[in-house]
Amino acid sequence: MTRVQFYLSWQEYYQAERVLHQKTGIVSVPIFRQWRLKTRWARKPILRAQHQVSFDSDGIFYLLDGIESNLDWKYFHRWSETHEGFLLIREEDVFNLIPKRAFENPNEVDKFRQLLTTKLLLQ
Repeated sequence: MTRVQFYLSWQEYYQAERVLHQKTGIVSVPIFRQWRLKTRWARKPILRAQHQVSFDSDGIFYLLDGIESNLDWKYFHRWSETHEGFLLIREEDVFNLIPKRAFENPNEVDKFRQLLTTKLLLQ
């Protein structure tokens, strides 16, 4: 089982949703989207908590601010990759971001990408 730890920044969260909207064809007014995301970011401290994520061929395990989630890969419908990280997509507006900087080295990034290609559809 591979494990990564990271904190997300507001900018990473905003960019991830922006990319997701572009890939899914969702049209939104940038200033409204930014306001909505800043509001969500302020109201949900869990988004700012340390993310501890473990994964293997069976699924993905999250530990955020004392809350545990053990998810089968079937929970996510598809995935996408950006320069900064991987989006695990549940719905058009529901996603998890795993930044590439959380991995120890490029080889670990490649292994995770390969795992995603065997478990989820590419967006």
